[in-house]
Amino acid sequence: MLDIEELQNANCIVIDDSPGYQIQNYGAAFLDSTGGFQPKDICKMTAMGESLYVLADGELRCYEFPSGKLRHRFLSSHCFSSFALDTLTGTLYGLDGKRAELVSFLSDGRENGRMQLDRAYTYTNVDCTGGGQLVLLTDEFPDPAVFKMKTFGGELIRLPVRGKGRKPMALPDSLACPLQVVGNGAEGKFYKYLLNDTLYLLKGDSCLPVFICNMGKDGARFGSKTHALKNNRRLCITGLWETGDYWWIQYRSDYLVKEKLYRCTTMAILYKDLKIKDSGYEFFIQGKTIAMDTRFPVFLNEEGTCFLQIYDRADHLKEEKKELPYNLENAPDRDNLVLNYFYWKPIKNKKR
Repeated sequence: MLDIEELQNANCIVIDDSPGYQIQNYGAAFLDSTGGFQPKDICKMTAMGESLYVLADGELRCYEFPSGKLRHRFLSSHCFSSFALDTLTGTLYGLDGKRAELVSFLSDGRENGRMQLDRAYTYTNVDCTGGGQLVLLTDEFPDPAVFKMKTFGGELIRLPVRGKGRKPMALPDSLACPLQVVGNGAEGKFYKYLLNDTLYLLKGDSCLPVFICNMGKDGARFGSKTHALKNNRRLCITGLWETGDYWWIQYRSDYLVKEKLYRCTTMAILYKDLKIKDSGYEFFIQGKTIAMDTRFPVFLNEEGTCFLQIYDRADHLKEEKKELPYNLENAPDRDNLVLNYFYWKPIKNKKR
């Protein structure tokens, strides 16, 4: 059982400012042609080998990794809301949620096919679970509608993922928590629905329960807007990843103190047996614009070895002067967003 309530109770901010403790290597690069973007415009991102795939304000792009040099754009009239990478073939699938269409691209950026989806659903995310199989998420509430597709253009099959089985009601919690969380794993994708305590592994044709996530009495609840502020403490998961030695859990909590709302989003690191290693983890280099700020979206590469994060250095300069990494000091494209990447450190002598 993954005890999120225990993580919150044991929360102690662990500030890692010495490479070698949890991060063994790191770096930064300007991301080409992102001068007009904000970090929130980067909706999804992943890397595979020397390629970085970015969804920037509805447009799919491929960059060199880790240099951040733009290779090509996936030209299309669609405004994409999500994408998936088939790591075996290099095929990229772009999801246009408004049009309910799925578009296939070759690795060089050329369009290779389109598929019209059932317009009865609003699709929010697409992921590849291996072997060319796709999983599509929708915004159905309070019971999730998750579909798998064995091959592009094939039949959509609904997976047996349960919600609360109640009549639709309001969800007044102020956490801005995602309805669904999908995370990378060694054997497939992990899936967690907000109103279901079970974490599932989506692998090929399978939808397997992995473990229970205990949110205690502070999990998200049904209700109405009239009593939203009566809920003093709330917890939700905002990100989840499995790497070779650890589970990385990003979670958010709200506290109401004298009718003033305080919010905290942070990261916990757990061993594979779900015992806590660190709760409240973040990494930074003193005086530099190198930081893994776990309050904001974090992405993991397909190999499961490197975390990725985007930020605007102007945000850091507002608080205090921080220097760019040496490789960016004289770079001409200082108006672009910065890509930070962090390789986690494996356990040398595993005793667990």
